[in-house]
Amino acid sequence: MQTQYEKFKEQLIELTHLSSATSLLHWDLETYMPKGGAQMRGKTISVLSALVHEKFTSPEFEKQITELNNARNAGLLDTEMGCVVREVWRDYSKAKKLPKEFVAELSQLTSDAHHVWVDARAKSDFSLFLPTLKKIVELSRRKAEYYGYEGSPYNALLDDFEQDTTIDDIAPLFEEVKEFLVGFVAQVTRDPRFRGDDKNGNRDDKVNMFAGDFDPEKQKEFCHELLRHIGFPFERGRLDETAHPFTVGFHSSDVRILTRYDRDNLFFSVGSTIHEAGHGFYDLGLSEDHFGTPLGESLSIGIHESQSRLWENHVGKSRAFWTPLYPRLQAVF
Repeated sequence: MQTQYEKFKEQLIELTHLSSATSLLHWDLETYMPKGGAQMRGKTISVLSALVHEKFTSPEFEKQITELNNARNAGLLDTEMGCVVREVWRDYSKAKKLPKEFVAELSQLTSDAHHVWVDARAKSDFSLFLPTLKKIVELSRRKAEYYGYEGSPYNALLDDFEQDTTIDDIAPLFEEVKEFLVGFVAQVTRDPRFRGDDKNGNRDDKVNMFAGDFDPEKQKEFCHELLRHIGFPFERGRLDETAHPFTVGFHSSDVRILTRYDRDNLFFSVGSTIHEAGHGFYDLGLSEDHFGTPLGESLSIGIHESQSRLWENHVGKSRAFWTPLYPRLQAVF
């Protein structure tokens, strides 16, 4: 079984490299690619995504994963191999339900949607993005139907991000947060200290010490300095600009984080840079030895987000964190 498993692992690594190429095209799409290239780029990503799907659900791969999964069920695999096979079997079983043409269509649509959204956002005109959003929702519903589900169709989609989680698990959490937040927000908005009222009780947004005119180039300089301060390894990662912050990790030796600079709000870029660094640190810490297998991937979106929120909120908003940094912030601005 060891020899068969190693051959299977080689297939997984090949698929991961192909997926990394697709992710790199997405990264370029949202950073440096000229706007005019969007349609062709969407087509390229669509073709690659369909190719990965085709190889992952091919009869040859099906034979490999079926034999290994049978061996797992018979107790013939060690813990590590059994874990990898279990998780890949789970992903394969879901992918097998999606037609190749559907995968290509969804990939093309979501790739094309990016520049439509960026344009609508810049013009503050939701109607420009609405037709595309409706198509995305339509395809998402089709995806849920292909998967199959119990209860809400969103359960099928939620499972892609948090395994075995349903809206019945999530809804009580939202209710708990809502119960606190509604009253808390009302309390804050009534308090003149938080509203930024002047001495006469009139609203004065200038009281906000973080509002003003902050040169984006200086923000970029400070955010790079901020990352160096918290130990982000630029020999294995980089910081770039995009319309909406995100992080993409191709390998633990190549992680890209992206932020956005708001001229009127310095702490948008500062907060998002620290947040994305949290995602980046997680990806930088993934096992190189298990690259290409589930043991070399993040556990879930929720766990990933816990790392970004840990850095952004618990570290990045603490007095101890800013004590050495604030004089430098003042000097730059």
